[in-house]
Amino acid sequence: MNSELFVQKLFQRNYGVHLSKIKESGDKSPDYEFIFNGKRVFVCELKTIERVRTEAAGWEIINDSEGMREATRDDNAVERVARKIHEAHKQLKSYSQPKVLIFLNKDSLVDFKDLEEAFNGYQIYSNGRVKLVNTASARIANGIIRNEKYDIDLYVWVDKPGNEVFFRYLTQIGCDLAHKFFKH
Repeated sequence: MNSELFVQKLFQRNYGVHLSKIKESGDKSPDYEFIFNGKRVFVCELKTIERVRTEAAGWEIINDSEGMREATRDDNAVERVARKIHEAHKQLKSYSQPKVLIFLNKDSLVDFKDLEEAFNGYQIYSNGRVKLVNTASARIANGIIRNEKYDIDLYVWVDKPGNEVFFRYLTQIGCDLAHKFFKH
């Protein structure tokens, strides 16, 4: 099942939210709209985080003589998430209706915390006795998406294959959408 159909079925099944493809053409239009009581309630863009472990994607791949494969690279998950926010913003910004960005995550090395880190510019690690605040992502959060991230009302993160869904909103409109239509 392709990503778009998967998300449409998931939203219909879990929330009763029927996402309709937007008939408008061009790279600068969102993927979906949600119509409720005959009115467009929000527009929605779907961005997929693909699992990519190739040399072309910056991974150093080592195959040893026993068939063991090792892949290494610097973590770029937060940067990948921020790029998706930037791309979606370009597609959503010209619409007056509330804006929703859905992430369909297919990469086991990326998770909802990477979205949080893209917003905040830091990640907190703690074992209960020691707390470490890693601020390596501040340049990302305060870079190109610094203002754009606030223009998107609701973020929905879907982890596949577990189908766990997380919500993040930065506006009151996003909060209202999450509560009314997604019971969150």
